[in-house]
Amino acid sequence: MTKPSVVHHWADTVAVETASITRVGLLTVGAFITIFGLWAVLFPLSSAVIAMGSVIPVGKSKTVQHPTGGTVIEIHAVDGQVVEPGAPIVTLDPIIDQAELGRLQSRYALLQAIEARLVAQYADEASIRFPGHFHNSDEMTSVRLAESLYKIRYDQLMADQQSEFDDNRELLIKELSELDQQVSSARGQLKGLKSQKNNTIKERKNLAKQIKRIQPLLKEGHYARNEADELERLFLRLSGELDRLNTEITELEFRVSEILDRKAATIAGRRGEISRQLSETRGEMDSVKNQISAAGNTVEKSDIRASAGGILTKSAVNTIGGVIRPGEVIAEIVPVGGYKIEARIALRDVDYVQTGQDANVVITAFNRQLNDPIPATVDYVAADSEVDEKTGEEYFTARLTLVETPNVIQQLNNLRAGMQGEVYITTGERTFLNYVLKPLSDGFRRAFRES
Repeated sequence: MTKPSVVHHWADTVAVETASITRVGLLTVGAFITIFGLWAVLFPLSSAVIAMGSVIPVGKSKTVQHPTGGTVIEIHAVDGQVVEPGAPIVTLDPIIDQAELGRLQSRYALLQAIEARLVAQYADEASIRFPGHFHNSDEMTSVRLAESLYKIRYDQLMADQQSEFDDNRELLIKELSELDQQVSSARGQLKGLKSQKNNTIKERKNLAKQIKRIQPLLKEGHYARNEADELERLFLRLSGELDRLNTEITELEFRVSEILDRKAATIAGRRGEISRQLSETRGEMDSVKNQISAAGNTVEKSDIRASAGGILTKSAVNTIGGVIRPGEVIAEIVPVGGYKIEARIALRDVDYVQTGQDANVVITAFNRQLNDPIPATVDYVAADSEVDEKTGEEYFTARLTLVETPNVIQQLNNLRAGMQGEVYITTGERTFLNYVLKPLSDGFRRAFRES
């Protein structure tokens, strides 16, 4: 007789022993804790100051300006175009500047002619000696520009000044001639009076001898008293005439001296006036000469050229016929060949930033997943803080030099001034355990200082 089969429940076949599983779990957790502890104690982590920065050129941007401005007639370069040093950017219409230069040179030629006339008048010469180029018939204009509006007619200048010279000379000669005539007339009268005086002196001398001879006869009664009295009256009359003549002679001599003084004063006054005019003319010549030099430079600068090589940006000239104001910034030239990073360091972090520190820069315009951070080195930290006028934020400026490595060459080639980036300035290395325990140790340190 066969034995009946024993049927077991499925649960009876499942292993219920858990000791090995617990052991494996504990070993796994222990290994993880051990590895984490070793990592936290032994492996350092870099600490960094994080700041926002922007790309700036190694050299400062150069502004393009024109001292006098003008009307645009040609545009040679536009925004984004690379320009070489001295390359033309904009050409201004030179016609106004050329006209001003011509006007000044015409004025200078006139002043030269006036100077020559005054020098001749001062030296009392018979004719004017003009500058040599005044007599060069080929040089009809001193403005060597095809568009010049001013022609200098040297022959006309010489004719005008010679005419004025002759008129002034004739007027002076006439005035001096009148004075000479007065002197001559006075001297003629003086000569006549002196002749009368000599005759009167002789006549009175003879009369005195006659009166002396009749005195004995008059005492003896041999000479009539009335005749003697008549002789006495005649003698007195001659003495009075002699006094009158002496007075008139003195007056005429004074008049001659006065006329001669007036003549000398006329000559001296004329020379003084000529000297004053000559000084003023030469002073104006110096001023006009400087203006000619400035106007010549302006004409030469009708082509506004690049003061340095680089990329033209912020161009304000876009229209032919547009007007540029004096001193207006026309454009900026950003140097090509290298960039730096200018970062704003928060006040709380500036104590951790020094020159020579390494850093990494992430340009926000580039894909982070495809581009590595660009290595950099801090080469400048500002000694004083600055304030952002828009936000009122206070910060310190730091500049970093980018380090070229094979991984970032493409990024460096694609950099443009003004790009923004995040700057991570390495300040040191600490383990994870130091990070965790730092707040606790700082708390204990403060507590002990307070106690």
